[in-house]
Amino acid sequence: MRDVVGIIINSPNQSNLGELVNHRSIHTVPIGGKYRLIDFALSNMVNSGINNIGVIGSYLYRSLVDHLGSGEEWNLSAKSNDLAILHGGRNVKIGEITRINLQDFIDNEAFFTKINKEVENFVICGCNIIYNFDLTEAMDFHQKKDADITMVFKRDYQGQILNKEVILNTECGMVKEIVYSADKRKTDSNVFVDTLVIRKEILLDILQNVKMTGSIDLIDIIKDNLNALKVAGYYLNGYVKIINSIKSYFDCSMDMLNMEIQKELLHSERKIYTKAKDNHPAKYNLNSEVKNSLVASGTNIKGQVENSIIFREAKIEEGAKVKNCVIMQQCIIGENSMVVNAVLDKYVKIGNNKILVGTVKEPLIIKKNSVI
Repeated sequence: MRDVVGIIINSPNQSNLGELVNHRSIHTVPIGGKYRLIDFALSNMVNSGINNIGVIGSYLYRSLVDHLGSGEEWNLSAKSNDLAILHGGRNVKIGEITRINLQDFIDNEAFFTKINKEVENFVICGCNIIYNFDLTEAMDFHQKKDADITMVFKRDYQGQILNKEVILNTECGMVKEIVYSADKRKTDSNVFVDTLVIRKEILLDILQNVKMTGSIDLIDIIKDNLNALKVAGYYLNGYVKIINSIKSYFDCSMDMLNMEIQKELLHSERKIYTKAKDNHPAKYNLNSEVKNSLVASGTNIKGQVENSIIFREAKIEEGAKVKNCVIMQQCIIGENSMVVNAVLDKYVKIGNNKILVGTVKEPLIIKKNSVI
């Protein structure tokens, strides 16, 4: 699809993810046993025929470059396709909150100015959205409505939108009002999920005006110019979660253990691609017990695992009990230890006879390389 360019934006407000982003880009936060957050947005674009994609990174770009490489896993390394990692992560002013930071677009002006003349639209998605979404449906709706911009929303969104929650009031598929919800949202509110389609000439005009006005949030600009723009609202029917806090990350991970959600996200016809790693199959010892869990290849399970996600090459030793947890790559849970309601980052080592217990509302976070 040569008339569409995809842009995967950096999340400008990610401090609520704490230890999970202290040493890596938010794009590459591990999830689901073998994936990274960006795999979902990138796979959605590729599966929708978008093969010219720019990824706006952050100052912690090393993990992103390592994960994406040449884009081969997403079939973006061919001559006819293009994957560009763009400079990003420009800090906003203290106290300023953005959803789509246009300063990152301006800093990559060369990328936008060299876009082919045949390109008609940009599709913009957040890097931290977990969904399996056929973007062609939103693009077809965009054309049908002859819209300048089409904003994707979820009704009855199950999750908290931190910082600046955007509510769309729609009528006959068109957005009539944009509200920033500071109060508790209504159950039937149309919550914007950081995904939109925008005409090329509209975006380029906005970027030129930003240089003069200084307004850097695309959503602010759309809101202030709603009468002058044709803005459509497309309803997303399916699972979606914006990962913007430890709680949202933990909730999404536990949601992936629901078979219906797991099937929709990970086992549909629209495959979620990720960086390939060859490992031997998971090994389950004679006395091991595993219930309702995702267990990646290369793991060694000797103890008990329940309602948990176990990443590659993790080890659960004999007598250990793991429940409601995310155990990342190469973690070790020692003999007769118990870990409940916790997220263990990569390479954590828990000794023998230890007890670590968090809560569902406040899961325990153990930072990378910790030894307990």
